[in-house]
Amino acid sequence: MNSISRKQYEAAYHAGLQFHDGTLKRSEIRKVLAGTGLTTTSASILATNVAYLLKGKCYKRGLSEDATDDYLSWIRRDRGDAALGVALDALRQHIEYFEKQRNVRRPGLRALLAKHRELLQSPAESLILLTWDEGPFANYTDELPLAWFSEEGTSLKKKHFVSGRRGGPWSAFCDLTVDGLLAELNYSPYPDENQTDGMLLGVTRIHFEDEDRSSICKVEWKPQGSAVFSESKFKSPHFVVPPESAYIQPKEADEKSARQVRERPGQTAFRRKLKAVYGNRCCISGCTVSETLEGAHIDSYMARGSDNIRNGLLLRSDLHTLFDRHLIAINPDTMQVHVSKRARGAAGYEQWHGFAVRVPQEPSHRPDQAALRRHWKDKHE
Repeated sequence: MNSISRKQYEAAYHAGLQFHDGTLKRSEIRKVLAGTGLTTTSASILATNVAYLLKGKCYKRGLSEDATDDYLSWIRRDRGDAALGVALDALRQHIEYFEKQRNVRRPGLRALLAKHRELLQSPAESLILLTWDEGPFANYTDELPLAWFSEEGTSLKKKHFVSGRRGGPWSAFCDLTVDGLLAELNYSPYPDENQTDGMLLGVTRIHFEDEDRSSICKVEWKPQGSAVFSESKFKSPHFVVPPESAYIQPKEADEKSARQVRERPGQTAFRRKLKAVYGNRCCISGCTVSETLEGAHIDSYMARGSDNIRNGLLLRSDLHTLFDRHLIAINPDTMQVHVSKRARGAAGYEQWHGFAVRVPQEPSHRPDQAALRRHWKDKHE
């Protein structure tokens, strides 16, 4: 499968996720991938191999080393550490099957197995995937840790990964400066490290729309030796948040903690993660004005464990207030909004009564049913 392009096997990867999740039938894979240029046989093999990786089962039809490397990276990015561990076991079984049946060693695949086992020892983190749409960066993606932009200041020799047309991921080193709504990534101080992997030297400037630095409106690039920034086209940034752990309602807080105001330490990080998993869109109104969006706790905040994505909703500020006062609630069985009679009497709120709430695509980011049920029980009619 060495002749298959990265774009083609990436399309097959997404089809494989759908096949594994049960939203795409095996018979539909070829139709979905018909426009990619893949043969029907290759399309089927690639997509079903993704499903085998996710199930931890031995797949018997080969994948190129490039596709294997990317698939493992993407599985961890999209499904988390546990899913990568399962996929690595599938790869181990595939290597053993292949070497036994054909009596040929696969050192490249064994190296990838070792590489991703080592990577698995480092915790996954939330990322901003910034894919460039033109010039020398076209179709290359910078994988920028979301935590980089949580505080202002300058940090030296930060490392992130880049993937693109020729594969990856490769390492890129830069000095990072965050100031208000701007962030600058200066790659010029590290020519030896960056040029080894073909990285260009210069400065990337990112313009954010909001104080949380969770929405990007413009990206500029200044090559080394130039004094001028030029705007660069990029595809809509994709925010990736690792699967969240199970939510367990914390024990009752002490009286002092219960009196804490809404903007406590940790609230900003909670809101930024919710913005990422809800695509910077209120889950009820669909509002995308970032400054009006707030992280609402389903169970009232009690302790640090309350700041779990599963205990949160991204709501427009006025809807957040109504939710906290139980004038708006969500039916945990139907995921439809219930607006109290009192709130329905105010202009603009009746339209949301019976509205189906938007939920994140990743199951582990969706609202906890037990928390919703507790909130539903206390709602005002």
